[in-house]
Amino acid sequence: MDLGNKYKSPNVNSKKCKLVVFLLVLFVYTSINIAQEKTQNIVIGYKSFHEKHTRQLLHHVLDYPVNKFGHYKLLESYSLTQGRAFSELANHSGLDIVTAAPSLSREKSTHAIPIPINRGLLGVRICLLQKGNTGKFKRIETLQDIIDNKIVFGQGEHWPDTQILKANGLRVFTSPLHVNLHKMLRAGRFDCFPRAISELDDELKQYGSEGLEVEGSFAIVYKLPLFFWFNSENNALIESVHSGLLKSVADRSYHNINRQSFEAIIKKYNVESRNIIYLNNPNESELVKSTDRKLWHPMLQKHFKTE
Repeated sequence: MDLGNKYKSPNVNSKKCKLVVFLLVLFVYTSINIAQEKTQNIVIGYKSFHEKHTRQLLHHVLDYPVNKFGHYKLLESYSLTQGRAFSELANHSGLDIVTAAPSLSREKSTHAIPIPINRGLLGVRICLLQKGNTGKFKRIETLQDIIDNKIVFGQGEHWPDTQILKANGLRVFTSPLHVNLHKMLRAGRFDCFPRAISELDDELKQYGSEGLEVEGSFAIVYKLPLFFWFNSENNALIESVHSGLLKSVADRSYHNINRQSFEAIIKKYNVESRNIIYLNNPNESELVKSTDRKLWHPMLQKHFKTE
């Protein structure tokens, strides 16, 4: 009998067990640290975060296997105006992505990816009215009819399409706060709150439909894409979202997501059977002009030419 080996084996086994436990603890600790290091918070503007389509598309483009951005978590910012959102984005003050329409000032201070998130449906507008105030809207067929009937539109102070409405000779009442416009419409401060077909139902759920109704005969249409906007120096995030969007356009998942999000509401409000009144945008930027015409919704493509 080898007493020497019998005596040493418990000590050797004990050392092996301790080594295995140490390596397991080290592995778990390292794995947790790596996961924490790679998970990056992406802060999105409050209103954008609560738009189901925006979140779905953003998750989709960031989840492609080719994406090098790594693990991420989408977070919402606090509620803020568009003007404040772009100021924080430009100054890199904790906001990473804003979804909004373009303007020359925004293009100078921040970076946009020129792929319309909802295929241009932001520019398809239907009037939300004070209930019972349909008299002014009878027999509206042209832009001149709107002007002659002295219809006043409610708009956000910092919204790019406010200038489009004014440039086309329309009367516009503005407020710095979105929520106030719903209250003012109910109070009769203006006649029409032109809401995008892509946001109409969500807004009625959020702010309530009591005392309001949707005008049923015409739609106002202008070239107004919704883009993802970033701080110009946030290159990794810009590259990841841009490459994901391009891939989604190529494999047509971009088209499918948009169709699933909006085709039902287009039918619900009979958009394609309405009288369409087109407005020109005299201040259309080169960024908007360069947007691929094929990316606009099919009902808009015949009217919007890429210049």
